[in-house]
Amino acid sequence: QQAQRWAPLIERPDVHDLTGQTAMVVGMGRIGAEIARMLQAIGMQVVGVTRSELSGRSAHSPEVCTYADMDAHLHRVHYLILACPLSPLTHQLVNAQVLRGLPQGACVVNVARGEVVDQAALIHALQSGHLGGAFLDVFETEPLDAASPLWRLPNVIISPHTAGHFAEHADRVQRLFLDNLGRFLSDTPLHNEYL
Repeated sequence: QQAQRWAPLIERPDVHDLTGQTAMVVGMGRIGAEIARMLQAIGMQVVGVTRSELSGRSAHSPEVCTYADMDAHLHRVHYLILACPLSPLTHQLVNAQVLRGLPQGACVVNVARGEVVDQAALIHALQSGHLGGAFLDVFETEPLDAASPLWRLPNVIISPHTAGHFAEHADRVQRLFLDNLGRFLSDTPLHNEYL
């Protein structure tokens, strides 16, 4: 579009039907479970990653593994989707080894936290052509430095940590906080606890 060139995507080897491809959704809380549900609705296979296999079982993710076992599934993952919180368990979870474990042409989607990904390893995997692309809403340091190569890579889409925002976002977060505060004070299970 920027070059004002009509270039149909017909017969391009890098454009695939999503049906039958596999997505790994890391973090099966509300956001991850909803992503999994939508992906399954369009015919994708989904592997959900949780702290324990039992905590992540739902109708939306027929296959679940733990963080400790996710490497065994990487070889068949076309889309690695990160929707987990940042914790000691997930800090730089996606490193050079994990990225090498993905098949050639796989894509990474990060709507979690920037520190879940080793950004230098991600840049290398994108520049080398091992990864087909990345869709990034979060970064190790925000705002993303203007000198970062991520801005100029043709296989990267960047949004400024706003993927989950909408006009009523602040009101919804405030209601959730107040509801959870009441639950906490009455020793009732909280909404959106980390899985």
